[in-house]
Amino acid sequence: MVIPILCFLKFDLHFAMGTGLAIGVTNSLVGTALFKRDQLTYIKLGMFLETGIAIGAILGALAVTYFSIKFLTMLFGLILLLTTFFSFYTSKKSNFTEVAIPNFNLLNFSKARLALSWLLMSIAGALSGLLGIGSGALKVLGMDMILKLPYKVSTSTSTFMIGITSATTLGVYMSHGYIKLPLVAPAIIGTALGGYIGAVMLVKGKTDKLRILFNFVVLGLACKMLYQGFTL
Repeated sequence: MVIPILCFLKFDLHFAMGTGLAIGVTNSLVGTALFKRDQLTYIKLGMFLETGIAIGAILGALAVTYFSIKFLTMLFGLILLLTTFFSFYTSKKSNFTEVAIPNFNLLNFSKARLALSWLLMSIAGALSGLLGIGSGALKVLGMDMILKLPYKVSTSTSTFMIGITSATTLGVYMSHGYIKLPLVAPAIIGTALGGYIGAVMLVKGKTDKLRILFNFVVLGLACKMLYQGFTL
C-alpha cells in the first residue's frame, strides 16, 4: 500500500519504491516478533524459500534503472491484479492445522511442490527488487496454493521473509540514490505502529474474513496503479 499512496502524494516512483523497501524491513521485524510468539511462523520453510527470493531480488534491483516509470507502474498494477484474480478463484484445502508449527518439517512436502514454490519465490524476489515491494501477496499465494499451508501461517511466514527480501535489495536502491531519509523516517514510525496493530489483528481474526479483506485491498491498489500507468 505504501507505494501507491506515495505516488498519489506525487512522490517519484523510484523514491516511493525505496521507501517501501525500508518500511518492509521494519514491518517484518514487528510482525515476525508477534507471530513467532504465537507460533505461526514457519522459520525453516521461510529460510529455504528465501534463498530463491534473495537471488531474484538482487537481479531485479540491479535491473530497475533500465525500465521506464510507466512500465514499472503498469507492471505493478498488473501483478496486483493477477494476485487478486488467483486469490479469488483458487480454493485452499489445508493439510495442516492453524497451530503446531514447531512440529513441521520440510519432509512434510513433496520435492515437486518445494521446487515449484522455490521457483515462484524466485519470481517474487525479482519483482521485489524491480518494483521495491515485498511481494508478500505472491509469497502468501505460493505457500497457500502450492504448499497448502494455512492462510495465517502463510501470511506470517511471508512477513518473516519480506524483511530479508527488503534488506537484500535496500543496499542496491541506496546505491541508485533512491532512498530519501526525510521521507523514510516518518514512514517507518507509522509502519511500525501499523504493523503491530495488523499483526495482533491477524492472530485474533478469522481466516475467511482476512482473505476477503486482503483481496479487496489488493484489487483497489491494482486499479489505482493501472490507471496511473495509463495516464503517465
